[in-house]
Amino acid sequence: EKECRENMQEKLQAMFGGRKTVVDGKLLIAKERSQPSFPVRQLSALLHGGEEVLKRREYIRDDVMRTYATEFAEAETELFLSREAAYERALRMNMLLQRYCLAHKLTEIEYHDLKQDVLTMAPATFLHDVAFVPFLRSQGTPEQVARWAIPAERYEIVGSYSQTELGHGSNVMALETTATFIPETDEIELHSPTRTSTKWWPGALARTATHTIVMARLIVGDKDYGIHGFVLQIRSLKDHSPLPGRVMGEIGPKLGANTIDNGFLVLDHVRIPRTNMLMRFTQLNEKGEYSKPIHDKLAYMGMLYIRAGITIDGAWILSKAVTIATRYSTVRCQFASPDNPSGPERPVLDYTIQMYRILPYLSCTFALFFTGEHMRTLYAKLVAGIATSQSNQSQPDLSVLPEAHATSSGLKSFITTLVAEGIESCRRACGGHGYTQSSGLGPLFASYVGVLTAEGENFLLTQQVGRYLLKSLKDLQSGKPVQGMADYLNDQDLLDAKFSGQTEADLLSPDVQLHALAHRSYRMINNTASLIAADFGAGVSLGECWNNALIPISRLSAAHSIYTMARCFIHAIESDKIKVENAPLYPVLKKLKDLFVLYFIEKDIGDFLEDGYFNSDHVASIRKYIRELLQEIRPDAVPLVDSFNLTDHNLSSCLGRYDGDVYNALYEFVQKDPLNKPLIPAAYKTAIQPLIDPTHPDQLQHLSDG
Repeated sequence: EKECRENMQEKLQAMFGGRKTVVDGKLLIAKERSQPSFPVRQLSALLHGGEEVLKRREYIRDDVMRTYATEFAEAETELFLSREAAYERALRMNMLLQRYCLAHKLTEIEYHDLKQDVLTMAPATFLHDVAFVPFLRSQGTPEQVARWAIPAERYEIVGSYSQTELGHGSNVMALETTATFIPETDEIELHSPTRTSTKWWPGALARTATHTIVMARLIVGDKDYGIHGFVLQIRSLKDHSPLPGRVMGEIGPKLGANTIDNGFLVLDHVRIPRTNMLMRFTQLNEKGEYSKPIHDKLAYMGMLYIRAGITIDGAWILSKAVTIATRYSTVRCQFASPDNPSGPERPVLDYTIQMYRILPYLSCTFALFFTGEHMRTLYAKLVAGIATSQSNQSQPDLSVLPEAHATSSGLKSFITTLVAEGIESCRRACGGHGYTQSSGLGPLFASYVGVLTAEGENFLLTQQVGRYLLKSLKDLQSGKPVQGMADYLNDQDLLDAKFSGQTEADLLSPDVQLHALAHRSYRMINNTASLIAADFGAGVSLGECWNNALIPISRLSAAHSIYTMARCFIHAIESDKIKVENAPLYPVLKKLKDLFVLYFIEKDIGDFLEDGYFNSDHVASIRKYIRELLQEIRPDAVPLVDSFNLTDHNLSSCLGRYDGDVYNALYEFVQKDPLNKPLIPAAYKTAIQPLIDPTHPDQLQHLSDG
């Protein structure tokens, strides 16, 4: 067999050695980069928080890649690892980064960015960073933060977040796990009273975590105070063995992200100190006296943090998919021009339909970046206000909390769906090669799509937005003005408005675009309120009125989220930071903004036609502008994705290579597949030869039995 393999390699070398591929991907992609209409580095600096921040990020990334060069070189074969080996490798890489972080005193943001830049598989400790530590910091007292959060940040303990149960996920208020106060010993007893109360899905729980936050029903005497968080140690810090009363394990292989050990947990009357209850906003003293938070939504601060992060993380995930599809589409050439049949084949990105499949998602990526910055700012202001009030013993200003909760819920639902659809659109745009794991798109989709049902099921979350917007409309009718992103409700003329522009060109005006999106959202909110009122007036119960309105509520949530993203995009590019300080970037960013807005208007054009806001001429103009914008953005497509500053290592894609040499990359990748090592598969003797060889004993026996 060794001789056969050597002979095969010699033949391949004789056939292809020194011969170039028909398409020179390196030349094609270099041409794409030759004449950008904007300074690429300047845009990259803008997206990353400034030139100095970007340089620092690049330095850390490159230094880590050099420091652990041997370990990172093994990334080329990660797709061929077993589940157990992949789990261990992802944890080991995270351990190396943590050591580097502590040794070089990286900030929290620098550490987050580093993991985003160099990790190609999600480690099991993912939930430790995005849920366990943030929840401790947002819900714990200063003493509890010192006891658990600070050691967790140093990875002296590893945590998970145990909320979802076998029988309940989205309906948090119906969780069954109990946390009963025992006054005689000043303890809390955690217990799983039913099979369906088994904690199910928490990442890192199955094999990795030493601690977890258990969300359970606080029971004091005969009173149920609802869901609260409790810190529970689940494994020994000496040998990692499970502690008594805790039964844990894996829930099995998933569609993706199998390097994360999602697990189950059954609790059998486990006692913990009362002080393990997280008490920043709610308190329970040794007498069993309970004090509730000043605002019921404060308990969702940890979830708000996660959902705010989902927006900006969605931007980076989608940027990967768009980068891969864009670069590949510029070096993948198919068919000559009908005007020159004997000429060279054209890059597939030159075809308008390919532009339409990819470039709108490129515009969405930039919209996500700017929306993510808005959400981070909103969350930071909320946290700062709470911290200030606690330091001076005053009542915090929580006026923005309901909007922050509703906006983050709507954006989580809309954005995660958008990103998943974008990854799949990019994968399909890459044709057959997009189906291979070497494209990077399949693993990206499989790992990401789980977030559509994690941290709140997407369709259920739209009800949070619906309640907030309908309440805002009711408050307005009572004379209370609406603040924040829904302040368009204050303009009652919007409800019966028509297209506010004077000419076709006004479709590219920011004010006109926001007017259209605000009108659509306002009308949907008003129509939904009328639907509920009509049903209620007809004798339908309030619960069924709400149930009957769930479909329009999901649609108005999406409409409001699109408006929010467009407003964030427009606010960002029309600010002095871009129009003055980064003026060379404005023209291309405006084109991307126009494409984003018009793409979503055209996608839901029926919403604007049904009440006559737009007419057929307007629709024709919108579609014409979309085609023109695609053609205008097309020459900048590769420079735009280059501005994301993603490395080949980070993309893990043969198709998305920076140098465009995709065909040699694909061929070299498959040579590493363990299935290609033996020329004759083991299955030949057990399952192929008995089938095709008439002299094989199994074949003869089969014929004899016949």
